[in-house]
Amino acid sequence: MSTTSGRTTNPRIEIQQLMAKIAELEKQNRSLLSRTNALYKTIEQYENQIAASGMPERAQANKPKFPKPEPFNGYKGDTLNTAEDRILCIGNLLTGKAMEWWEPTLRVYLKHGAEAGADVVYVFSDYETFEDRLLSAFRNPDEHKEAT
Repeated sequence: MSTTSGRTTNPRIEIQQLMAKIAELEKQNRSLLSRTNALYKTIEQYENQIAASGMPERAQANKPKFPKPEPFNGYKGDTLNTAEDRILCIGNLLTGKAMEWWEPTLRVYLKHGAEAGADVVYVFSDYETFEDRLLSAFRNPDEHKEAT
């Protein structure tokens, strides 16, 4: 059989070559499937060992546990009446760098209360002060330049 490139090909030889290639690919596929199954079995063994050891899963171990909020009945709640309550509630929601910044102040306040020092007590006495301190700690210092 002649092709446009001028090469003569034999269909029987081409079919044999294709069949050999298919057989090679099927062999590779079986090998990969076998390795995948072995990996799944290994993972399952590790999961069983972890479950048997009583260790909590990593995602669950690092997940903070907060109390469930009270059901909402359509009326404004009265549970966060004071600035201290509001600040403690919002402070509980901070994560990452914000929590690293907030945690030492929170720790001192929870340990010493009103005797925690003037600066710490001042932050807990007024929500706007807390918010200003938080924003000034994490606000982009060049924000006013970028806005213009």
